[in-house]
Amino acid sequence: IQVSSIFFSIRRVILILGIEVLVSGSEVGYKIGNPTNIDIKSDAESTSTSTAASSPFPTNGAAKRSSSNHYASSDISTTPIAALSPYQNRWVIKVRVTNKSPIRTWSNSRGEGKLFSMDLIDESGEIRCTAFRDLCDKFYDMIEPGNVYYISRCTLKAANKQFNMLKNDYEMTMTGDTEIVPCHENSDDIPTLQFNFCPISQVENKEKNVLIDVLGVVTTFNDVQHIMQRTTGRELLKRDVNIVDDSGTMVCVTLWGKQAEDFDGSNNPILAIKGARIGEFNGGKNLSLINSSVLEKDPDLPEAHRLRGWYTAVGHSENAKSLSRAGGSGDFNAPLCTFQEATEARLGEKMNLPDSFTVVAIVNMIRVENAIYKACPVDGCKKKLIDQSTGVFR
Repeated sequence: IQVSSIFFSIRRVILILGIEVLVSGSEVGYKIGNPTNIDIKSDAESTSTSTAASSPFPTNGAAKRSSSNHYASSDISTTPIAALSPYQNRWVIKVRVTNKSPIRTWSNSRGEGKLFSMDLIDESGEIRCTAFRDLCDKFYDMIEPGNVYYISRCTLKAANKQFNMLKNDYEMTMTGDTEIVPCHENSDDIPTLQFNFCPISQVENKEKNVLIDVLGVVTTFNDVQHIMQRTTGRELLKRDVNIVDDSGTMVCVTLWGKQAEDFDGSNNPILAIKGARIGEFNGGKNLSLINSSVLEKDPDLPEAHRLRGWYTAVGHSENAKSLSRAGGSGDFNAPLCTFQEATEARLGEKMNLPDSFTVVAIVNMIRVENAIYKACPVDGCKKKLIDQSTGVFR
């Protein structure tokens, strides 16, 4: 039987997480032991139990936090990730951090703030945890991907599957009471990053914005590009990388920011990507890394070793089918034709599929009426201002 204890004032409630009947009561035929109601024990014992339950970490002298700022695992009763639910709040999880996002900021009519998230894993499953505002400053620097921590006193809510592909119906949010304690003991029982690889050939049939794990060999990679984000006016760095797997299919993966700047695709490295987002362009499919994505280069995985063997033996000389069309990978091999030839060929009239072509043309008119507008001067806003005809803009 698996149980998890929860304390409510002086009462203890046990949630049964799993049970297996070994022998039916009719076969046993008598009561085993001498059970008593825990609620009728002495007030002193109940008070002691309530006090001990006020903190998820042990408070006795032998188990207090040592100078190395950690607890012995034998002192802490932990709950598996798979057993967490919004209906219990007295728990401690022992988890490994598999990914930590950069700190992101936001500013809107309701205020401004910042946040970061981290992905956690134990032997039972995985879950995402997010910190907002002051908690970013409190915990960001102490969290190191790959390390193991004891975490308690977070709230749980339904996971937003648009941005969270982890196999958990819930995600955690830190609060002012959240406690995070490093675990410096042997934690080989806590797994590392887990992948659920999708063959590149299946990307073609998946919906836009779906998050997937993918494994591939780098065939080509472009130089870093500097582009301007239309909504904020910020300069972004991007790099397009083409990868192929043993399904004989190639797709373009877009890297952003420092990851794009630091990437080196020489010698055909193998990339393992967790949480790549599927995009569409010109009727083709491409992949893009987002803040929560994890990229590992030449990972020590059985799947990666098999892929390397395939690429060395036959993959490097095969002509792979590309899922990414013009613009997705930086290559543009569309045919050269005139506007009349494109019209006569009925390009762009296929069902749900656009066509691409190259044309040499002269620009004879540029509309300037809506080319510029008065914008909010706040850095990163750039929203259009409305003239109130009173010398004031809204």
